[in-house]
Amino acid sequence: MIERSDALGRKVVVDAPARRVVSLIPSVTESLFVLGAGDRVAGCTEWCLHPKERVATVPKIGGTKNPDLAAIFALRPDLVLANKEENRRVDVEALAERVPVHISYPKSFDDTLGYMRDLGALLGIEAHVDGWVRDVEMRRAAFRASARARRRVAYFIWRKPWMVAAGDTYIDAMLREAGFDNVFAALPGRYPEIAWADVAAAAPDLVMLSSEPFPFAEEHRDEVAHLCGIPRTRVVCASGEAFSWFGVRGASVFDEAERLTRDEAES
Repeated sequence: MIERSDALGRKVVVDAPARRVVSLIPSVTESLFVLGAGDRVAGCTEWCLHPKERVATVPKIGGTKNPDLAAIFALRPDLVLANKEENRRVDVEALAERVPVHISYPKSFDDTLGYMRDLGALLGIEAHVDGWVRDVEMRRAAFRASARARRRVAYFIWRKPWMVAAGDTYIDAMLREAGFDNVFAALPGRYPEIAWADVAAAAPDLVMLSSEPFPFAEEHRDEVAHLCGIPRTRVVCASGEAFSWFGVRGASVFDEAERLTRDEAES
């Protein structure tokens, strides 16, 4: 018997290492494959995209907000992986009546490392997870040791209405990990709408346009630069997966920070 507490303080118990897992979280689905447990993924959502070739063969059980519960039960999972922010409470509670459900809600990179260790225990893949954690911690230490000036940024997640990530978000924590300080961290709410006058007053060094949930792209840089009244070189496209996907993808935030710094220097 294996027991772990999840992000809500619930005790999650499996009789043995989970062999049939349904993942309701795209970043976790990817993590399971990377950590050598892809053969345990019995089902995943339509939004689970990575690794593309592998997830294409996994039965789909609907979306993160509208999972097909009957389809999930038909897969006979011995563990369901859910997230407080991405999945609806009513669905999670219905699933938990019949299947062990582990709920994640990381608020920092350290939370992600702890969550990965819980996955290792629940699936019996501790060796794979421990190796990944060691590698990530070494990468993190090397990044912190490198000499770099911190940059003040505004991180946009949506267009019309224009919305940014504030404090008390995983994105804000990952920005800090990557050497950036969020100029809107103190705003009330987690993803508030923002006025362009407020952006001008905050005077960020960089305005970051995330690739998700709104798919910002190069074409939006000129628009945002004009609205902010700043040079286009101070508006950059950032990987939403690096800054908002917890799990193995989170380790890419250090490479993304170096890419953004390099691209800015070359502009």
